[in-house]
Amino acid sequence: MGGSVQQEPPGTPTPTPAVHRGAGRGVLAVVLVLIGVLLAPAAVVGAWARVTMTDTDRFVATYGPLADDPVVQQFLTDQVVAVVDQAVDVDQLTRDLLDGIASLGAGSRTTAALQALQPSLVQAVEQLVRARTAELIASDAFGPIWSQTLRVSHAQAIATLAGDPDAVLVGASDGTLSIQLRPIVAAVRDRLVDQGFALAARVPDVDRQVQISTAHQLPAARLGYELVLVVGAWLAPVALALIVGGVLVARRRLRALRGAGFGLAAVMGLLIVGLVLVRAVAVAQAPSTFPGAVVRVVLAAVTAPMVTTAQAVAVLAVVVGLVAWVAGPGPAAGRLRSGYQGLTGRARGLWGTRPVPAAVGWVGRRRVVLRIVVALIAAAAVLGLRPLTPSTVAGVLLGAVLLLVAVDLAAREEVRG
Repeated sequence: MGGSVQQEPPGTPTPTPAVHRGAGRGVLAVVLVLIGVLLAPAAVVGAWARVTMTDTDRFVATYGPLADDPVVQQFLTDQVVAVVDQAVDVDQLTRDLLDGIASLGAGSRTTAALQALQPSLVQAVEQLVRARTAELIASDAFGPIWSQTLRVSHAQAIATLAGDPDAVLVGASDGTLSIQLRPIVAAVRDRLVDQGFALAARVPDVDRQVQISTAHQLPAARLGYELVLVVGAWLAPVALALIVGGVLVARRRLRALRGAGFGLAAVMGLLIVGLVLVRAVAVAQAPSTFPGAVVRVVLAAVTAPMVTTAQAVAVLAVVVGLVAWVAGPGPAAGRLRSGYQGLTGRARGLWGTRPVPAAVGWVGRRRVVLRIVVALIAAAAVLGLRPLTPSTVAGVLLGAVLLLVAVDLAAREEVRG
C-alpha cells in the first residue's frame, strides 16, 4: 500500500525557505525607512540651526527684517532711551540749569516759578529723546545700523560659544550672552546732535547689551552649539541614505517608496505643529529682559525657514508617494495610467501620417533614458536649491512633468514620407 517515502541522505543541509529571506529583507527595509523618516525632522532643524550659527550673512538675512517690525522697534526704542537716561542725568542737569539762572539774581517768585517748571522741562527733554530715537529706528537709515549690530553680536556670540578666550562679547566673562546695542545708541546720539540737541553729546560710547542667556545656561548653550555643528552637517544625508537604502532593499519597492513618501510628509506636518508649540512655550518662559511679544516675533523669524523647508519637503514627499502609487499595481492606478496613455495616444494621432521630424523621432526612441535623465535632473535641482520652498519644489516638479509628457508625446515610430 502506497510507495515508500524517499529519505534524504544523512548530512544533507535543509534549504532555507525563500519566504524567510524575503521576510528578512522586508523587515530590514521597514527599519531603514522608518529610521530615516523619523530622523528627517531633526535633520531639518539641525541643518537650519547650523547654517544660522555658522554663517553670519545668513544670520543677518534671517534677523534683519526684524528691524521693520513695530514690536521690535518699540523694544529697541525703550532700550536706547534707558541707556540715554543712565548716561545723562536729565533731572540733575535741568536742576543745575535752573539753579544757575536763579543765582543770577532772580527774585523769590521767579525762583519758585523756575522750580515749578523743572519737572515739565525734564519731561520735555525725555519726550524729545524718545521721539527722535523712535524716528531713527523707524527710518530707512536704521537698516544698515541694525545689520551691523547683528554682525557684531553674532560674531561675538559664536566666539563665546566656541570657547574662544579672546571673545570680546561684553558680559561673556561672567557667563552671559547678549545683544550689543552700542552701534544703535551711537547712531541715536549722532542724530540728536545733528538736529541741534547738544545735550546728547554727553552720551558716551556705552557698551549696553540685552542679555539673552544667563551664566547657568551658557554651558548648555555651548553643548548645543557643538551638537548642532556635528548633527546639522551629516544628519540630513544620513536620513536620506537610510530612506533610499530601505526602498532599494525592499522586495516591493514601489510600495516602500509610497510608504516612505507619505510617512515623510506626515512627520514634516508634525514638525510644523511642534515648532508652533515651541513658540508658545518659549513665549511663556521668556526671560525678564524680553517682553513676550518680542520673543514671539523673534521666534517667528527663527522658525519660519524651518517651517518653509518642512512644507517643501512635505510637498515633495507627497508627490513621490503619489507617483509610487500611480506606478503601482492597484486597479485605480491602472485605470489612471490607461487614461493617460489614451490621452497621449490620441494627441500623437493628431499628427497623422505626416513625417516625424528627426529630433522628435530621436526623443521618442530614447524615452526610457530621457525619463531617467529628467528624474535625475529634478532630484538634483531639489537637493541643490537653497532656500528650499514649496514654490520652488512645485516649479521643479511641474517642469519635470511637462518634460515627461513631451517625451511621451514624441514616443512614436518615425514615419518616413
